[in-house]
Amino acid sequence: MAKKIFNFPEEFYENVDDSFMTWGQKRAELRRLQHIANERLQKFTGTEWEQSTVYKSNKGQYDKNVKKMSREEVDMKLNQVYRFLKSKRSTVRGNQIARAKTIRSLQQAGFTGINKGNLKQFGEFMDKIRAANLDAIYTSDEVVDMFELFEKKGIKDKDALIEDFDAFYDKKKELEKIPRPKDNKKRTAEYYRKKMNR
Repeated sequence: MAKKIFNFPEEFYENVDDSFMTWGQKRAELRRLQHIANERLQKFTGTEWEQSTVYKSNKGQYDKNVKKMSREEVDMKLNQVYRFLKSKRSTVRGNQIARAKTIRSLQQAGFTGINKGNLKQFGEFMDKIRAANLDAIYTSDEVVDMFELFEKKGIKDKDALIEDFDAFYDKKKELEKIPRPKDNKKRTAEYYRKKMNR
């Protein structure tokens, strides 16, 4: 991080060691870090990152008045806010950089169809592929190829595609030949199934 925000050694926040400061100093440090954390979270509001896991899991976590916390709560919150603030994803800029690196890595690996506009959907798609245990059958390259093809065809109901992934994969060549319909409502898994004469 460009700006130093932690006043004490790393082990203090990880183990919340009492030897570094008094009880009053500890509460003051937590109050300061909670303020920084809330300022960062406020910058997520109104951006695409407001839907991110890091925002949702940290929003509202640093609002409680430190004076009303027990010693155990203070120790727990110090550790929690430390872990949040040291993460590069605790800022909007950090998330933008991480996304750019992910896209660049995927594109360098040959997955040129993955971009800023569909990276989130790609991540969700891959999660569902793993949940369906399809990653034990198909390689990453094969799954990404199919995702890119589904995107090219404008298919949004990817859950239906995953349910019948084997059939779509087996008829990949037929799917590639089917023109993408101009009508958005027709860009469904069912439409392409019928066109493949299933």
